[in-house]
Amino acid sequence: MASQGSLVTHKSSSYNNLVIVRAGDHSLHRRWLYPAEYKNFDLAISYFGDSEGLYADDCDFYEHVKGPKFLPLYDLIINNIDYILQYDAIWLSEDDLDCDAKTIHEMFRIFHEHELWLAQPSLTTDSYYSHAITLKKPGLLLRYTNFVEIMAPIFAKQALLQCLSTFNKSQSGWGLELAWPKILGDPVDKIAILDAVSIRHTRQVRSGTLYNVISADPDLEWQLMAKTYNVPLPFEYLTYKEVSSTGAHH
Repeated sequence: MASQGSLVTHKSSSYNNLVIVRAGDHSLHRRWLYPAEYKNFDLAISYFGDSEGLYADDCDFYEHVKGPKFLPLYDLIINNIDYILQYDAIWLSEDDLDCDAKTIHEMFRIFHEHELWLAQPSLTTDSYYSHAITLKKPGLLLRYTNFVEIMAPIFAKQALLQCLSTFNKSQSGWGLELAWPKILGDPVDKIAILDAVSIRHTRQVRSGTLYNVISADPDLEWQLMAKTYNVPLPFEYLTYKEVSSTGAHH
């Protein structure tokens, strides 16, 4: 049974990776747990659906909190900061991403091996997507970029601490991805899209139930975050360097 609520202080495993998901009634997170021999992470579920305790037995930490994605995540992390900081990498995933434990295992391995601060798995070409830069590029291990989408960011714990204050600045979450590289100093070799690991986004953009609980206009929030962090619009997606699957840099 998962620890429930706030003020969890000690993790129960030796894993250095944490997955946190805001999960609704049709979450795909159970697919992430198998094959079990590849699981190298603990799972925290922040449930926003209507069935009390629905996923409490699936995870290491469980809470039931209504609302959008990032505002409750801000509270979860602040209220459990000692617990969160025992992990070296934290993946903030949405619940409609189709992948398995082997994919997540490889995602964290590449993240640590390349000493990244912020990253995301690429999206399969049959995914619903908003930003073409996030789609998988065949033959590559990763691309160093200036963009990681809010759908599935992986943070090194220090980067999470640096970016955490943005989580309560956008109801929809839109525009947070514009702020994060700025806060981290616009590095050219610490932010990446991981082409070697791909996940499938199964839900149409803006169709998730989390959008039903926000009153703000996502497009306006995108513009406001850009203005706040001095990011010119339209946004210019940059790829600083490509690393092939053989390790060659381009």
